[in-house]
Amino acid sequence: MSRLLYEQDPRNTCCRVNKGMEDEYDRVAGHIVQQLKFGIPFKTAFHDIFSFFWWNGCMIENPFVVAIIEAQYYNHIIRQDV
Repeated sequence: MSRLLYEQDPRNTCCRVNKGMEDEYDRVAGHIVQQLKFGIPFKTAFHDIFSFFWWNGCMIENPFVVAIIEAQYYNHIIRQDV
């Protein structure tokens, strides 16, 4: 999850272009994955955790980015199960 967030950089922190920022989303990713383990739907977990770390509703204006990250996450999970 952290790698997906790093690659997509949904909060536009410019982590992909700055060396040493590969861990930019580690804490966020850990919290999202924990929520998913508790059965929270992806979009809910994503929005809740980003709202906690940034501001309430900060990802609402980026539904396409959220959908891409969700698809990549589940695609990665499915490939691991094969």
